[in-house]
Amino acid sequence: MVHDVLIRRATLALAFAALVALAPAQPLCADVTPSVVIPGQTMILTLTGRSAAPLTVSGLIVGTINTGTPNGPVVTGFGCGGCFPQMLGNGQTINWSFPWPATFNQPLYYLRVDYWQGTGPIVTKWIPVHIAGGAPLLATTQNLRVNQTTNFAVSAPAFAGGIYVAAISGSTNVGFPVSNASFAVLDQQHPLFGLSWPVPVPGVFNGFLGVLDAAGATGAINIAMPNVPALAGTCVVLQVGIVPANGAAAVVTNSLSFVVAP
Repeated sequence: MVHDVLIRRATLALAFAALVALAPAQPLCADVTPSVVIPGQTMILTLTGRSAAPLTVSGLIVGTINTGTPNGPVVTGFGCGGCFPQMLGNGQTINWSFPWPATFNQPLYYLRVDYWQGTGPIVTKWIPVHIAGGAPLLATTQNLRVNQTTNFAVSAPAFAGGIYVAAISGSTNVGFPVSNASFAVLDQQHPLFGLSWPVPVPGVFNGFLGVLDAAGATGAINIAMPNVPALAGTCVVLQVGIVPANGAAAVVTNSLSFVVAP
């Protein structure tokens, strides 16, 4: 038993070290409020700078809205007569609000944000916007915080008894299809993804695999952020996939985005 405890501690220590190494690697975090947008509702995009050197964000903030996938078909673009690029320092935020058109009623859209660091090349960040329409819902009332456990709930009444799988990433620039009808926004190539799937780091990513109850719900998912101050400021995106009990096509919940608080 002592041997098992030592192995577990060593595994956790390695995972924590990997998480700390990732903390400074994400220069721009993004969050959309509400996490599921009702057509006709005003949504707010919040950008948070996480780079030691200030970022320069396009004066448009959002250049285009695309449907379905990153760089998918453009449904609208934004002009910028006379606007100027905005500087975004470490820990500073920029908000962009937009009355979501009632005609934009597909399940998933992406916002395109262009920014650059110093004299470097322009970098594009793709930010998902989930639209209300009966898809499974992922929710929480908490932020991710160092040395705190954050609990999540899934509500999917149409998928009672289904198998669910949760995962995280630090990027939504490259997603992947889980079926012909559903697209996951998590970037599988980002190092955080590999810490949560297929084998979640024990003691950190808890309840990431399970079965929905008779109501199609679970409250078993939580993330226990370790007491590592350097994790503050890390961009984290969580999403849950569901394999229906009747063998139908897999689906995904909305995603939730966070900037880890101290």
